[in-house]
Amino acid sequence: MMNMNYKFSVIIILLFSIFFVELEYAFTIKESKTHRLLLHCKKKCQNKNMKSKRFCKKCHSLGMFNKNEMLEKKNSLVMLSNSSKFDYNKIENLIVFGDSHSAVLTNFTDMSYTGWNFSGGKNWPLYLIDFNNIKLWNYAVRGAYINKKFSKFVNNIDLEKQYTYYYENMSEGKQFSNVWNKYNSLYVFWFGTCDIGWRIKGTNKEIIENLFNVIKRIYDVGARNILILGAPPLYRIPYRKNYNQCKGISDGECIEVLKKEVLEFNNEIIKLSKIFFKKYSYMNLIYYSTVNIFEDIIKNCYEYGFKDCINSWGGNKKKNVSDFFWANSHISYPANIILAKNINELLNSLNK
Repeated sequence: MMNMNYKFSVIIILLFSIFFVELEYAFTIKESKTHRLLLHCKKKCQNKNMKSKRFCKKCHSLGMFNKNEMLEKKNSLVMLSNSSKFDYNKIENLIVFGDSHSAVLTNFTDMSYTGWNFSGGKNWPLYLIDFNNIKLWNYAVRGAYINKKFSKFVNNIDLEKQYTYYYENMSEGKQFSNVWNKYNSLYVFWFGTCDIGWRIKGTNKEIIENLFNVIKRIYDVGARNILILGAPPLYRIPYRKNYNQCKGISDGECIEVLKKEVLEFNNEIIKLSKIFFKKYSYMNLIYYSTVNIFEDIIKNCYEYGFKDCINSWGGNKKKNVSDFFWANSHISYPANIILAKNINELLNSLNK
């Protein structure tokens, strides 16, 4: 009897073992198939080729496209929302905040502008709107800081004030509120020259926190496409010794101080951009490195069509401004063309 029970127990154990092996094998096969399908999806669908629409529905069902996208491109960090798609072809408004690198002498009452700037011709926002036939709303002002409380010189139109003009003109119910929406507008911020060169107190971290405090308010008004240009390489500017950071030190020391400051300033932008995007992911946030493009032009000066990328045209008025990368402490109009084209190529590439 015991022998019979023993045999029965062994048979039961064997049957259960076979069952669990088969079950595990079935799950393994299913998991393996899912994994292979995901890989196939990534290969076939991630380029968003609309010819593959029917097949790619499987990718959606597997949750492949439910996540926002963060990727590095040349000269930039791109953070794209899955729920608020960036479509550069639909951008009709370029809304700019910044200093004299972007300013076009705007009348903030009616938002008309003369176009005057320091480049010896047009500057980058004027070229960018020409490439795409879009409307410019430019709040940038010469000598502007992110927040004037950190600065040596008092310019009352810092980013805080620029935001006030924007809010009074373009928020809901205001005179220009009906010309834009969250899908057809690109907001651009370019600061750093005055914030680094003329800072007398505070840290880069505090300054960039102020930047993102204003960006949050603009996000609340409705901004969903934001481009931030990093601080330019101030250590390359011909008049760098005039900066507050370089008083009483040699030119070599000045270069090293400014390199450190620019790197830290831009790293803070990148760091807080990632944090901001994770918190407010219903938006598209792009960081663009002006350091990288400026350095590339200076390194390959003649290939870009310049004769001088070190000195400024400002001290050589008898010569042609188009031969110089630097017009003064600002880049010349041919350099602005290159900058605008490079930004335009980046933004166009996000549609593909």
